[in-house]
Amino acid sequence: MSRNALILFANNAGGAALAFAIAVLIGRTLGAEGLGQYKFVIAWITPLALLADFGLGTLLTRDAARDRSAAIGLLRSANRALPWIVGAVLIAASGALLLTLLTAQVAPSIAIGILLAGSLIALDPWYGLYSAMFRAFERMTPILVVNVGGLFVQLLLTAFALRTASGFIGSIGALVIVNVAQLALIGGWWRRFARPMPAHDSAAPTTRELIRRAVPFALATLIGALGVRLNVLLIGWRVGDSAVGLYSAASSLVEAGRLLPNALFGALFPALSRLAAQPAELRRVFRRSAVLLTLISSGLALSLAISAPLLLHLTYRDVFVSAAPLVQLLSVALVPSVLHGLLNVYLYSLGRESLVNRVSLIALIAQALIGGLCVAAFGAIGAALASVIVECAALVLLSLHRTHLIA
Repeated sequence: MSRNALILFANNAGGAALAFAIAVLIGRTLGAEGLGQYKFVIAWITPLALLADFGLGTLLTRDAARDRSAAIGLLRSANRALPWIVGAVLIAASGALLLTLLTAQVAPSIAIGILLAGSLIALDPWYGLYSAMFRAFERMTPILVVNVGGLFVQLLLTAFALRTASGFIGSIGALVIVNVAQLALIGGWWRRFARPMPAHDSAAPTTRELIRRAVPFALATLIGALGVRLNVLLIGWRVGDSAVGLYSAASSLVEAGRLLPNALFGALFPALSRLAAQPAELRRVFRRSAVLLTLISSGLALSLAISAPLLLHLTYRDVFVSAAPLVQLLSVALVPSVLHGLLNVYLYSLGRESLVNRVSLIALIAQALIGGLCVAAFGAIGAALASVIVECAALVLLSLHRTHLIA
């Protein structure tokens, strides 16, 4: 598990560094408005791509980790289910885009960017199925190579697009091209890896059964995606593209603080799934992880708060230094959000997805209400303040439920 955590940390760190470099490149070339448009398109598309995944990636990781002999059958069932889900999401997305264009003042370039990025609604979930299988078998190297290598190519293509004055539309095109290549690479890698494995299709779930079992994870993914990107959408609608750019620059620094925790989550999830039948050991691993993550996230939050102006100056230039208060406020939410994530993994291992979903839905509604009021009153800083309030409240609520379960 330690080896896998280190590999996933390298994946997260390398991926975040390259994604950050892409954002910095766009911000320096196109300014806050161009970066805001790019981030707005990604925030619009990503929840739809996660909805199209429908929790299948998480379900496959858990179930294949518990019974690896069923892995081939599970993947085949997921590949049969995915086109139906993607088709439904694409139809819904088309209607939502049309409604957005008719009711909101959306620049034509943003509409074109959303249409171009719409292919990610199919590409991302399909890629996720194969990466989920590698996670279940605790083979993290393919994930590292394909993800980091793809982002490096995306950085080069984005630089070329900006150099040829393609603007943020060219940056979206680079993203799509890389996603196609990543899917082809990881799919081929999995087929070579799985070739010696016998297939047990007789034990594989039907398409309908697999979709039914994935529903709780689909809800969790959608709620989480909306929660992460809700502030960007609220700021974009209430304040404008420049404010979105400043907020995105600030949040990208804070997201760096989640690299190690996210790596630990990725290694813990398949391991804890096997410990579900050993409650004492499960709780022991959870307590040790909670202490470690509290120390790590607290140190990172303090470091970010102190060095925010310098980091913004070194990365995004002086025009983004005004986002320093956003970094400092968002870093306060880092500790409760990391512990919140650990509790989610722990409850998933116990099969309590419905409890996680109830708390997450309450947090999402609170974020929308409190965030809407705070953004209207204070602008982008209000969105960061709302995040702190909601993350602390969600952590308390989920901790109370966990204590009740143990009792």
